[in-house]
Amino acid sequence: FGSGSGVIISNKEIATNCHVALAEPSKDDLKSIIDKLNWNKSSDDLDILLWIKLLNGEDWANATVSKKAEGKDVCILKHNPKDLFKVSMKPIDKFVSFKKLKKGSFVRAMGSPGGLIGHTSTGDIQWLGDATELGARGFDEDTKFIVHGAKIHLGSSGGPLFDKDGYIIGLNTLISDTAAENIAV
Repeated sequence: FGSGSGVIISNKEIATNCHVALAEPSKDDLKSIIDKLNWNKSSDDLDILLWIKLLNGEDWANATVSKKAEGKDVCILKHNPKDLFKVSMKPIDKFVSFKKLKKGSFVRAMGSPGGLIGHTSTGDIQWLGDATELGARGFDEDTKFIVHGAKIHLGSSGGPLFDKDGYIIGLNTLISDTAAENIAV
């Protein structure tokens, strides 16, 4: 009922946004699907599945949410290999602490906006702070935010934000409706 991006952090785990991993269909979408399937049971009988697809666009697998911090909009998915639906995952292991980030530093965002798998864009860090300073409602007060100028769009959520050396500094989370700034946690 939605799509987004993620980052492989171990041979079985992917980090993404909770608003991607926990997306639920609207009542209209659900009714439409039930009608198309000629489903004669309650919508409560439908299982919602999470599917992961690698950058190659060919390999698919099933996953489940194994950890979630909804107040930070970070969820960890666990790859559940089954028969044909299994993928080989190579984790990223280069991370930079929020404390080491600096305003004006180069960033590269990666995601799949509009289905463009592996799309990247560049920009710089425009602001660093927490949810309280930003006035972001719905987030834990201590959630760290990176406001940046790399272009992201629907489908980029959960994708990595890299520094100039290829280290992950955040997960793209929010797009701006009114300006060029976007936000990563």
